Amino acid sequence: MLSIKLKIDGWKKRYAAIEAQRGMHRRTLTIMRAEKLLAAIERLARRDTNRYVRGWMQAGTGAGLRVGVMPPLQKSKRRDEFLRKLDDQVRLWRGVAERKQAVLRDWYTRKNRRPDAFSRKLTSEINKAERRAARAEDELRKFLTAGTSAVLFFDAGAFVERFNKRKLSTVRDKVYGGTGRVVDSPFGTFILLHNKEPHPTILERRFRTVATAKATAGDGLAVARTSYRKLFSKGITS
Repeated sequence: MLSIKLKIDGWKKRYAAIEAQRGMHRRTLTIMRAEKLLAAIERLARRDTNRYVRGWMQAGTGAGLRVGVMPPLQKSKRRDEFLRKLDDQVRLWRGVAERKQAVLRDWYTRKNRRPDAFSRKLTSEINKAERRAARAEDELRKFLTAGTSAVLFFDAGAFVERFNKRKLSTVRDKVYGGTGRVVDSPFGTFILLHNKEPHPTILERRFRTVATAKATAGDGLAVARTSYRKLFSKGITS
């Protein structure tokens, strides 16, 4: 009878060293591709307030990637236009409420008529218009309070086209930035970049910045993820 005993401790150590080296090469390659992706985004990004591009750059910094020079936050070049639209929508909804109040007053209050279905409908519409006017005033106040800071503006015009009803234009004065991290798994190394600003998904639908940057950077080992908001708007800042 012949017995053979193999001692493989040395082989295991060599194999582990080889795998570790492969993992480091894979990680380095992924980081290089992610940095190339970010550089393409920086080059292609549309800039107004700089919140969009800064969100991606902050995400890259969070993942330990090299990024370009961080551009400063700045007020929108279209600030006067947005201010006019916000003021117009306040006057619009105040006017709607006042006109319906005049009808209710002329047809029911002054003539001492009893409430009916039409008067109740008018009352409901007045309350709705007043709520919209109050919200419109809040948005205008938020815009004015922010001063010259990087305020994002979401125009209601596209809502009218899409849903055939009025919606409010709104502003976003809080700056969210971006976050990023590196994930090492048995399946590979992944870099997750999250732009937390409220408008990257909208800009991506319109301009395909990230998609174009990914095509430039090669295969998608770096996963760029935008925050998803169900917003459809044309008049937005970046």
